[in-house]
Amino acid sequence: MQSKIIEILSNTDPIQRIETNKDKYFSFIDRYMVGCEHKNFHCEGDVWEHTKLVIQNMVMQEHDWIDVLAALLHDVGKKEALTRNSGKNMHAHEIYSEQIASEWLTDMEFDTQIRETILWLIRNHTLALELKVMKKRGRIHELVHHPLFGRLTRLARADCFGTLDKNGNPRDDFNDILKRPIVAEIILQGE
Repeated sequence: MQSKIIEILSNTDPIQRIETNKDKYFSFIDRYMVGCEHKNFHCEGDVWEHTKLVIQNMVMQEHDWIDVLAALLHDVGKKEALTRNSGKNMHAHEIYSEQIASEWLTDMEFDTQIRETILWLIRNHTLALELKVMKKRGRIHELVHHPLFGRLTRLARADCFGTLDKNGNPRDDFNDILKRPIVAEIILQGE
């Protein structure tokens, strides 16, 4: 099962392959993503439409199947967050996304290292966007010098370009966030 999922995610058109195999391997899409909308988020459509844009943006940059899997699962908890927040917002969606993803990754028998990588990326994808306002140097340093920050950068970049405003333009450009003076300085400092 795991090898088939990796094959699907490694394809040059993973979205088409994911949709073709949705019922067999990716049933969480219909359960948690299709039809999950909020008036202040995802002008591009529901969470599944947003996720497809994120995956498209991921495959346009250097990536591997792990990056595509992180893109696929990064917002899977938004429906749960919306429910728990009485429909007002999707606050803490990364926590619910991590929980749902953890269960699915375990069911699909991914090894511990892969699970931990994917779950760290999901847990921190919103934190990466907070770099645009984050002030504590230690917190910035801890994030940008984490061994998985390169993967997180790919996910955040793809997520930014897949999150559209009402005019159909990306809300943020993660490359600009990385150029913020305090962030750029800490990145250049090294460990």
